[in-house]
Amino acid sequence: MQASFIASGEVPQIVDGRSTFWVRLWTPPAATQRSWFVDEWEISDATDALSVIEWARERTSLDGTFEVFVEYTDHAVRGDSEYVPLKRHIRIYGAPADEGGVTEEVTFSAN
Repeated sequence: MQASFIASGEVPQIVDGRSTFWVRLWTPPAATQRSWFVDEWEISDATDALSVIEWARERTSLDGTFEVFVEYTDHAVRGDSEYVPLKRHIRIYGAPADEGGVTEEVTFSAN
């Protein structure tokens, strides 16, 4: 499994044919009324989602938390009616440390 630290604002490229996960490691603030710290990692070549969750758990501080996302490619339509790939992420484990933001729930079913 490979893990690459993602600098703030860096946009990863869409790569077809491989499973890519994203991990957010949340560390609590040093003082009250401050923001949580978050590090983002791109995980590639993982054997499965459970190994990514374990990787994140091992790197999370005792009073911190983490989130795991799987990346997938969707498609969007541009103004000229051309379909273009669009990278999206689905959270498969964890929750954000702060209480802000928007949450979308997706239900999976196995055959």
